[in-house]
Amino acid sequence: MVFQWRSFLIGILLGGSLVGAWVYLSSPRAEFPQGEDPASGPEAVEDRSELLSLRARLDRERARAEKRARERDYFEPAPPVRERPRERISELEDRARERRTFPPESPIPDGKWFNSASLRALGIPEMEIEHIEKVWHEYFMHKLRIQNESARQNGRGKEVAQWNRINEANARKQLGDEHYDAMLYASGDRNRVFISQLLEDSPGKSAGLMPGDEVIAYDEERIFRPSEIKQLTTEGSKDDFVEIQVVRDGELMRFFLLRGPIGAQLQFKASPPYGIQ
Repeated sequence: MVFQWRSFLIGILLGGSLVGAWVYLSSPRAEFPQGEDPASGPEAVEDRSELLSLRARLDRERARAEKRARERDYFEPAPPVRERPRERISELEDRARERRTFPPESPIPDGKWFNSASLRALGIPEMEIEHIEKVWHEYFMHKLRIQNESARQNGRGKEVAQWNRINEANARKQLGDEHYDAMLYASGDRNRVFISQLLEDSPGKSAGLMPGDEVIAYDEERIFRPSEIKQLTTEGSKDDFVEIQVVRDGELMRFFLLRGPIGAQLQFKASPPYGIQ
């Protein structure tokens, strides 16, 4: 009886050992020696190191690319700006731009379109001032219509310049040179041409003209704009001697030179009307 009981216990222990061994061998860890788990072994550590190294290299490349992009944006030159060409008024380069300007010499301190008080200060009779202002209103309104028509027809520069010349000629014919000069002055328009520079050995310098001279007339024609000098130098024979009148230090002076280029740079300014002061 005792022998049977011992045999029974030995059988139970042996069966339990066999079951435990089978469970251990059937588990995944049983296929690898202790410390050689695929997630923690030397090969796994090496793979992880390569992955981290690759990631670090990618981060460095990305940083370099971003830096190059920032440097390119910083150093890349901006697109060229189309500069407006410089405008220089000379006897050969007069655009005759017809726009109202109020230079420092303008007699219009309060912004009025027509300063009749400046003409009264010059001693012009009231009736003549009223006539000058009436002609100016017609002249300026027609000038606005020309600008409006030019905008409607996309410029047409040559025709616009011709219309403006006709408009000026009509006002000048109604008023005469002196009162036309007074009209430009009272309305704040530029009305006088000054010599600013002269070329060496030029006809103007040889004749005795000097920088600062205020041009009053060329070939007995009153001058109010640089374009008028340009036009007069191309008329008649180039072998003709013509007279040019200038004011220097308040004195009217006369000089003679051959018709043609004067060799002067001209300035277009506002000035009190000549002959009325």
